[in-house]
Amino acid sequence: MKYHYKNSKLFLALIIVVQFYSCATYYQMNNDFQSKFQKAQFEQSLTFLENKKKAGKGKDRLLYYFDKGVVCNILGKHHLSNEYFTQADLYIEDFQRNYGYEMLAIITNPMVKPYKAEDFENVMIQYYKAKNYLALGDYSAALVEAKRLNEKLNQISDIHKKKITYKQDAFGHLLMGLIYDANKDYNNAFIAYRNAYNVYKDDYSKDYGVDAPEQLKKDILRTAAKTGLRDEIDFFEKQWNTKYVEEKHSGGEAVLFWQNGLGPVKSEWSINFTILPGQVGYVTFVNEEWGINLPSYVGSADERTRLVDLKIVSVAIPKFNERFSMYNRATINLAGKTSTFELAQDINKIAIQNLKDRMLRELGVALLRVALKQAAETVARKNDKDGLGVALSIFNAITERADTRNWQTLPHDIFYTRINLPTGKHEFTVNTSGKRGNISKNGFVEIKNNQTTFHTINSVETTQVF
Repeated sequence: MKYHYKNSKLFLALIIVVQFYSCATYYQMNNDFQSKFQKAQFEQSLTFLENKKKAGKGKDRLLYYFDKGVVCNILGKHHLSNEYFTQADLYIEDFQRNYGYEMLAIITNPMVKPYKAEDFENVMIQYYKAKNYLALGDYSAALVEAKRLNEKLNQISDIHKKKITYKQDAFGHLLMGLIYDANKDYNNAFIAYRNAYNVYKDDYSKDYGVDAPEQLKKDILRTAAKTGLRDEIDFFEKQWNTKYVEEKHSGGEAVLFWQNGLGPVKSEWSINFTILPGQVGYVTFVNEEWGINLPSYVGSADERTRLVDLKIVSVAIPKFNERFSMYNRATINLAGKTSTFELAQDINKIAIQNLKDRMLRELGVALLRVALKQAAETVARKNDKDGLGVALSIFNAITERADTRNWQTLPHDIFYTRINLPTGKHEFTVNTSGKRGNISKNGFVEIKNNQTTFHTINSVETTQVF
């Protein structure tokens, strides 16, 4: 076969595509940053991001804002952290579908499009902003973010018409209760705590295996007593087979969060489908192993015939890989008191379930992309004069990718505990246990009279994915 000059240009373009669409996932492409972050080298992680400022303007800018926001939060740069999370929030609100990118994604893959947050990632912005405000002592601003967290969930539920698992966030209600509680608004604190308990009981327990923390139950009874809700106390005492006893304390309180491990990362896997003819304009993609029959509209009879002629297509779709935490239990010793951290949020399970909930939608888009690309290749091969069919075959093989981007600095789990303490500065020791054995970390909290101090401990050590 003789190739003309235009073929040389085409294959040069393909070489460029090969470089751009390598088999590396987003996780692998950011290995230097991930390596520093997972070793708790947070200053070096921030410096690395500062030297990658172009990333703040590219198609992955949202992930750049996320990572900078997290690192600054851990380093105690709370104002700066909120600036990045606010940029992320505004970007998501202003996100508009770009049809140029959509067309390019059809002939290549979704990695060419600007990254749009997963539902749970969108919600976690408010968690971090609330925590930043709590660290700054601005409880009113923190409460606004906690309320926005639940507003976002309502919007997500409306968009997906309740066909998703992640419709309510128990931890979001719990966080709201903690903030109301710190503001001495015990009536609203009780309502938020009760809402949190109901979501744990009705949703989290069966969907994610996360039960209501015992500390939450104590706070429900305490805030009910402070607002004189005797009927509510009686109801929960019977439900939990317990008896509320008022405890009187002097000094203040510490609410401590333990962010353990790191959430999952996306990779891709391939699945084969047989193409069967359907009604006019439709074909059906069938995979018997997974029990999938997915009708898809492809247009004219000619298009349908071309696709059926292909017989089988292979499509790349995303999946989450769990990064297992090095620790699974932690206690804290503060002023002679020992308290155990209780699990309040399992981000790993939420992420995996969230992707599973939209898998059919992902498959539908991916199958149409692959089928149209291969149909174009079939036509090119039948009319092949200058090697265009071969070129398209190479191009299609190179560019068939799933979107493997996600927010990779989120914790695997979030635990919390509450301790009453005398006023003053206290040293604490956190003892973690798990695969890495028993590890101790020290720190300080300052307790003010009749106030709540919020503090976060981070354990980012985790297993590698690849």
